[in-house]
Amino acid sequence: MSLTINLFHKQRKTSLLAFLFLTIITFDTTKRVLENFKCFSMKQITNGRKVFEKMTFSKFFRIRKFYILNSIVHLI
Repeated sequence: MSLTINLFHKQRKTSLLAFLFLTIITFDTTKRVLENFKCFSMKQITNGRKVFEKMTFSKFFRIRKFYILNSIVHLI
């Protein structure tokens, strides 16, 4: 019984660490993407409002996904 509880606690601690680790990566990459996103949005506003509105969010999430994957690869 105590062995099962001990394993459960170890597993929970590991998953908490993994969660914190991913949260930190996500916040860091979101900040970096937002910095790039500002430059991107300024360019798009000068070109035309409709293009800006269509492209911004899909581009933001695509870039953010790339940064998160890139960060994980660098840490491995």
